Amino acid sequence: MTIEEKVLEILRRLPPEKQKEVLKFVESLHAGSDRVPQSMKPLLEEVMKKRAERTQAKESGDP
Repeated sequence: MTIEEKVLEILRRLPPEKQKEVLKFVESLHAGSDRVPQSMKPLLEEVMKKRAERTQAKESGDP
């Protein structure tokens, strides 16, 4: 699965308000800002945590 596919998969499961936050963040990245908006930090932490859990499960052989 590509990065784009992973991001879309997660994005589609988020409620509309969280999707708007993701859009604002991506727009800020595109505009050249490398600072993560404070409102995005909890969401990014959640995404990173889930990704780490999936990676760990794959490495240990769990489905």
